[in-house]
Formats: sequence, C-alpha cells, structure tokens
Amino acid sequence: MGIRDHVARLVSELPHDPQYPAQGRTLFVDLATREVQSGYTPRRILETLLSGRGANMFYLYRLLDESLYPLHTDIPLIFGSGVLTGIVPSAARGNCTSWAPESGVILDSNCGDYFPSFLRMNGIDHLVLYGRSPQWALMVIREGEVEWRDATPYAGLDNIDMRERIAGDLGGMWTRDMSMVNVTRAGENGVLVAGIMGGPKAIYARGGTGAKMASLHLKAIVTLGHTHGSGRRSSSTRCRRWGRRSCTDRAGCSARWAPRTIKRRPGPMRSMRSTSTRIAREWKAASDVP
Repeated sequence: MGIRDHVARLVSELPHDPQYPAQGRTLFVDLATREVQSGYTPRRILETLLSGRGANMFYLYRLLDESLYPLHTDIPLIFGSGVLTGIVPSAARGNCTSWAPESGVILDSNCGDYFPSFLRMNGIDHLVLYGRSPQWALMVIREGEVEWRDATPYAGLDNIDMRERIAGDLGGMWTRDMSMVNVTRAGENGVLVAGIMGGPKAIYARGGTGAKMASLHLKAIVTLGHTHGSGRRSSSTRCRRWGRRSCTDRAGCSARWAPRTIKRRPGPMRSMRSTSTRIAREWKAASDVP
C-alpha cells in the first residue's frame, strides 16, 4: 500500500471538526498532484501526546513504510506546532519530523522564529508533505489556503538571498505577516546533514531535514496573512495595551508600536543603559584628572 492509500485511510478516520476551540487543521499535501486533504488530530492523541512533536509522531507512525529508504518520496515530512504555540507569549516552537537520511533513525528537529506561530495563525497545526513536485515548488499558505508558485528562479539561493527575493516578490513583511521555511544549496545538492532554515538564523538542524525537504523538490513554504479568526481592528479602535490607534490584530499592534513605546517610556533596559553611560563618563572624567 503506497503513501496515498495510507493518507486516504488516515484522513477517513480523523475528525472533521476541531476537538478544542483553538485547534487547527492537519493538511496532507501531495506535491506530485498538488492535492490537499485535511482533518483534525483526534482528541485521544492530544490528551496522550499533546500536539507538536507528539502528534507528529502519531502521523509518522501511521504513514511510515519501513521497507523504503528515508529520501523516498513516500516517506512524509511533517511540520507541527505545539498546543500553545502562537497563543501565549514566548510559545513559538515547532517540530519537523520524518526519517533521518543521515542516520537512519527517527528525524525530529525543533525550531522557533515565526513559522510555527504563523502556521497556527493560518488555522493549521500540522503539515504532512509527501510526493515529489515535477519541478522546484514554492508553497504559499495565505489565510489558510494553499497556493503554488514555480520556485525554479529561487534554485541555488541560500537563506539571506532567498529571504530578500521572497519579500520583494510576495510583498509581505517578515515578522509582521510573513514567515518561511526553506532549503539552501546544501539541501538542493543532497547533503545529508543539511538543515531547513526557519528564519535569518533559526534552523531545523538535526537529522538532515534539508536533504529530506529537497528530495520532495520543495524549495520553501511561505505563510502570509493575518491571524486566524482574529480579524482586524477598525481604525477607530484604540489598542488597550499601548494606548495607540491600530488597525491590526493585537500581536501585530504589539510588534508595531512596542519599539516606539520603549523609546518614550523608560524601562529597565533603558535605565541600565543610562546608568552604564553615566558610570563610564564619571570613570573617564576621573581618569583624566592628573
């Protein structure tokens, strides 16, 4: 039985409605046919394993064919976010799970930055990827829906150059309404220890994630759009946290106005800097005295 049969059987068993209010969907994406199916992680799995790494392992267990090899396109690559990711402050981690090509054991790598949170803000908890795209593909998730673009022009780009090109081509703003995971030249060239970049410096580093993602001919996954279910504030709404007018959701408002507020309202870090500057000046003045 191939991966598509396994996925069809699994999807038929999954709930079609959320098991708790903040739960997002699990998307099963066939890169060869561009078919997308969805369901929700069962409540018994959530109560036993939570989400993120635990639910990733559940999906891998149900879909893994041990008679194949790690870079086979029927071996899924799974991204998952935690139960609290994107909901509570500082909860921003996600896991990438598969079968490690460089060691032959379980591949499970953890990363932060914005992709795990922004994935959940699009109403998605898990991405299960399988099949091989006919050409390099760019997967765009906009307001919870999957779009496809040709990634051939981005082939050969490393992380920083890739981020500059994507921001210019898609028109989003990093950390505001756009995030990305992508492979670099190492993954494209099949380096078994290559990672998947999750931000300017963040990386799913363990297990050869980049080699696995590149084996599916998937160059990058980009999320775009505002938070799932939050909508926008009207222009006449005053932000309760910062006391400023805002037309964005609460997370966007914080990201937008916090730096300006810090400059206007002295906080502990600014006080420490002022104290350090004053001490340095006093020490220099004392050292200049003959």
